Amino acid sequence: MNDKEKHINNWNLPEHQPKSGLWEDIEKELDKPAAVGFVNSLSALPLHKPASDLWNNIENQLDKAPAEGYANILFKSAVPVILFLLTGFFIYYFSFISNKKLLLNKRNYQTENNSLKPENNSLILKDKTSEFNFEENNDIIEKEFVNEKNNTEADHPIKDFIKTEQTAELDQNIVHSSVLQDNRNSAVINNKGLQSSLPFRMLYPKEIRKIDLTVSGIKNYKFIEVRSSDFNLQPLHFEDKNNSILKKFYAGLHYTPEYIYRKNGDVEVQRANNFGLSFGYKFPNVFIESGLELSFTEDNGIYAVNYLQNEVINTYIKVDSILYEFDTINETLDKEYITSDVDVYDSVEYAEDMQTVNRYSYLRIPLLLGYKYDYHKVSLFIKAGAEFSILIHGHEPVPTVNGKEIRIINVDRLSPGRVSTSWQMIIRAGFAVKVYKSLSLTLEPQYRYYLNSYYSQQMNNYKKPYSIGIRAGVLINF
Repeated sequence: MNDKEKHINNWNLPEHQPKSGLWEDIEKELDKPAAVGFVNSLSALPLHKPASDLWNNIENQLDKAPAEGYANILFKSAVPVILFLLTGFFIYYFSFISNKKLLLNKRNYQTENNSLKPENNSLILKDKTSEFNFEENNDIIEKEFVNEKNNTEADHPIKDFIKTEQTAELDQNIVHSSVLQDNRNSAVINNKGLQSSLPFRMLYPKEIRKIDLTVSGIKNYKFIEVRSSDFNLQPLHFEDKNNSILKKFYAGLHYTPEYIYRKNGDVEVQRANNFGLSFGYKFPNVFIESGLELSFTEDNGIYAVNYLQNEVINTYIKVDSILYEFDTINETLDKEYITSDVDVYDSVEYAEDMQTVNRYSYLRIPLLLGYKYDYHKVSLFIKAGAEFSILIHGHEPVPTVNGKEIRIINVDRLSPGRVSTSWQMIIRAGFAVKVYKSLSLTLEPQYRYYLNSYYSQQMNNYKKPYSIGIRAGVLINF
């Protein structure tokens, strides 16, 4: 069975089996006198001659139908699949890279003979066996801080470092870190032990990163600064256990102009304006985002209207009066008719397609999973997920006919209605620029695909729509 036969079989046409004596019955009926007269009357009907290439056109359409159907299905299926595969790849790839970075929460370096243990110009972290007590070792640490005035090096390394949670090798030759006090002196940890000299910014004028951290047991302890050396070290990420959970949240205000494309024979475009409030929870590089969004859109309502209008269908001449005049010369009686035109009115029925403007308001609730990459003051991100839409208000005016003496008979709706709820898949990618402390500006293009059409089910000839838009707003990091 070839593709053409398979395509025809997919039409699911009903099977028809004529009776065995059908043609004999037809012959008998045609032999009757009444039938003969009926057949003769058929000769008066106009002849229909099909186009010469009719069957060739049908053959060509049947040959194209399967391929076009398969291509349409593949296109609609491939677009969302490719988008989700790309999203998953970015999340996996960047998460894999971020896992290589050293997390220093609950970690310290192992020591051997009261000194840092370098091994192949790197530091080795071992499994955790005990907790480091800052209060017990506070005196030891403070002894290593040398006042800025004497500006001498300390010969004693940091003591009582412990084993940590898991084995991890640092791919660096030297690790620089600084513990700053109020006097802005610095202590530097490297493979030579602990040394102190000029303030940190004078020792290492290159760009440094500040990570807010609160540790109990060390006096005047403010923050840790980490600097990448000439060996292109990976940045060290510190996790503050005492940080409030609130600081992992963020909120934003957004505006999204959106163009919705639907297909019912021809492609139709609609405009939507969306205003949203978003909030999310941040992990080191992954985040979860939700929020509330109000969407306002317009659509065309099409109606078939039948109405009667009282109109002039004809006129006639009415004789209002007759004037008689006697001609004395000719001795005749002359007549003069006084007439006027009179209009004849009747109800005329009209059938007309009319268009109105429908307005709808939606409440949208998204749930998105994303990944972000921070570089200085710029953050790049990609996120995808599902969104649930609820129709909260719809205004669908009924068409009116302007004119005098008009009576509407019937109004039939030709355009589909809207369903109350719908699901969409959405993907966004963009960037955020930090402009002031915890305030950032964002810009993110988006693509939305409707899993079910927002039109009523009885109008199933309307395809599932999709939309594109660009989202702009501000983010506040707590």
